[in-house]
Amino acid sequence: MKGITSILAVLALALLLPACAQNAGESETAKAPVQEEETSDSPDDDVKAAIVASLESMENTVDVTNPTSQEVVQLTLDFVHDGVNPTPGGRYAVCVDFKSEDGSQYDLDYFVRMEEGGYVVAEYALHKVDGEDVMAAEEKERLQNQE
Repeated sequence: MKGITSILAVLALALLLPACAQNAGESETAKAPVQEEETSDSPDDDVKAAIVASLESMENTVDVTNPTSQEVVQLTLDFVHDGVNPTPGGRYAVCVDFKSEDGSQYDLDYFVRMEEGGYVVAEYALHKVDGEDVMAAEEKERLQNQE
């Protein structure tokens, strides 16, 4: 039942939830913990559920600053990637794609960690715009190694 619920939650996220994200930083709105079930062989479903909860808590709107134009752009959720990747710092990274009103594609990396009570989105960062990597190497390293 947990698997079906998680799949439905991810599908609902992928089909219905517009959202945006801001440059790397603590996400104050992402504190809705998703409790980990002891029967889970992998944290993937729980990590994705934490991202869904975070996006829902942002009322489907978040803005990101376009690094080229320095303009604030409102994004809409396009797709949550399947891969949940553990980081050297002990968090999990998930790629989430968004689109702007002009059709530009924004790739945001969400970083989820376990806290008392469940998984929470710790931060998220703009990684690519229209397939072009816009994240500095130093920022990538910090995000991967931060606990």
